[in-house]
Amino acid sequence: MLVLLLGAAMAGLVLSCGNNNNNCGSYFEGQFIPGPCATIVPPLGAQLISLNVCDGPPAGPTVKPTSSVKPSPVPTHTPCPSPTSTTAMVPNPVNFNAAGLFELNNSKYYKDLTGTAAWFVNNNNLVYSSNGQFTTVNPGCTCVTASSGGITGGPVLVSIAPNMGAAPVCSPCPTVVPPGAVATPSSPVESAPTSRTGVVMWRFDARSGFDGRLAVAPSGKAVYFITADGLLHGISSSGREVFTRFSGGGSPVVAPSGAIYAEAPGGSLMALDASGRLRWFTPIGTGTGPLAAGPDDSVYASASDNLIAVDSGGAVRWRIAMPGIQQVVTSDDEIVAATDGGLTALSASGTIQWTFAPPGGVAGDIKGSGGAIYVASPKGMLYALDAATGNELWEREIGGSPKTGVAAGANERIYVGGIAKLAAFNLTGGRAFSSISLALESVTPAVSSNGTVFVVASGGHLAAIAPDGTLRWIAGNFGSVRSMAVSSTNALYVISKNGICWKLKEIIDNN
Repeated sequence: MLVLLLGAAMAGLVLSCGNNNNNCGSYFEGQFIPGPCATIVPPLGAQLISLNVCDGPPAGPTVKPTSSVKPSPVPTHTPCPSPTSTTAMVPNPVNFNAAGLFELNNSKYYKDLTGTAAWFVNNNNLVYSSNGQFTTVNPGCTCVTASSGGITGGPVLVSIAPNMGAAPVCSPCPTVVPPGAVATPSSPVESAPTSRTGVVMWRFDARSGFDGRLAVAPSGKAVYFITADGLLHGISSSGREVFTRFSGGGSPVVAPSGAIYAEAPGGSLMALDASGRLRWFTPIGTGTGPLAAGPDDSVYASASDNLIAVDSGGAVRWRIAMPGIQQVVTSDDEIVAATDGGLTALSASGTIQWTFAPPGGVAGDIKGSGGAIYVASPKGMLYALDAATGNELWEREIGGSPKTGVAAGANERIYVGGIAKLAAFNLTGGRAFSSISLALESVTPAVSSNGTVFVVASGGHLAAIAPDGTLRWIAGNFGSVRSMAVSSTNALYVISKNGICWKLKEIIDNN
C-alpha cells in the first residue's frame, strides 16, 4: 500500500509541475528524467517601434505629472531631434544617447536604451567604451548607429579632428535600410553603392554564467546552450525560450536531423527533439559530454577520459581511451579528435588511422574542410593535413601565437587569429589577407555564407571583416564573449560569460 501511495505521489509530482521548467519530466525504464515543461509564451509586452540617437550623455528621466498628490512612478524621457552629424577631437571622448519609442496598449512612451543598445561604427576611428561614450582614436570620418530589438537608430556622422586641428570634411553616412526592406524603383539611392552594418535582433538573459559553446539548429530556427546552473536552454530564432532542461557537461551538439545531444544528470547521454522532449538516454559516465555529431546522426562524447561513439538510436558502438580530449570533427568515414598534445584520426569503427603532434601542441579549435584538417599550434604555425592519411600538406606562420581557433568559410578560406590580426589563407596555403589590428580575444571566428568573418575584439567588441579583409563594422558592448556561431540563415549568435545571448543580422547601407 505504501509503494502504491509513493508511486501516486511521484506521479502527482510529474503531472502537477505546472510551468516549472526545472522540475518536470517523466519516468524512463524506472528512472525519473527531469524536464522539460514547455516554456509558456508570455503575452507580448511593450514593443520597440523606433530608436532615436542624440548627441550628449543620456538625460535624466523626468517624472510625468499627474493629478494625484503622488507623482507617477513611471519616468518618461523626451528625446532630442536626431542629429545627422557632429564633431569631435582626438583625444576627447564623444557621447551619444539612445531613446527607444515603445508602444503598449495603444499608448506610446520613450525609454532610455543607451546602456543596453549595441553601438556600431564603420571603422576604428572611434572605440566604444560604455553607456553611449566613445573614445576618439584617429582623426577622420566615422558613422555611428545604435541598435536594439531589430531597430536601428542613426546614422550620425562624426567628423573627428586631430588634436588642436581642424575637423575634416566628410561625405554623408549611408542610409540604413531595415532588415527585410527593399528599395522602391523610384528610390534615388537604388543604384548607389552599398555597404553593410549590423542590427541586434534580440537579447536573451539566461540569468546564469556560461563557459561552453553555442549549438545552432541546421534549420537556423533555434540555438542551444548550457548555463552554469546546469540548464540546457532552447531559444527560438525569434528569441523565445522554447524549453529548459536539467543537463550536465559543457555544451550540447545538434545532429544534421535536428536532434539535440547533451549530457543528462547522472552521467548519461540524452537525445532530445526540437521541443526538448526526450528521445532516448544512454549511460556513458560523466565528462565533457557530446563533442560532435556525424553525418548519420551518430554522436561522439567524452566521459571518464574516453571518447565514446553512440549511434542515432542510443546504442554505444565503441569507446577508446583518450585523456584530455577537447574537440572532435567528423566526416563520412572518419573522426578526428583533438587533445592538448595533438590529433588522432579514427575510422567509423574506432580504429586509429593516424596521429599528428605539432610542436607545442594544439591551440584552439581545429577545422575540417575540403578533404583536409587545419590545426594551429601555440608556436604560431598553421598546419594543413590530408584528412585521409594525416600527411602534412603545408604549414604557414600565423604572425604570433594564435589567439583563436581555426575557422573555415564557404569561400574556400581558412581563418585564424594571431595576437592582434585575423589571418586568412586559401586552401593551398596562400595568404589571402591580414586584417587591421583588432586586439583579438580567444574566441574562434564565425563565418557567414557571404564571406563575412566575425571576430571578438577586446573590450566586449564584435568586428565584421569583409571577404577582402577590410573592416565592415565594430560594435560594442557585448561583455566577455565566450562563444559565437552563424546559422544557415546567416544570423550571428553571440553569448557572454554572464549568460546573455544576442542575435545579430547584417543589413545593407545605401549610400
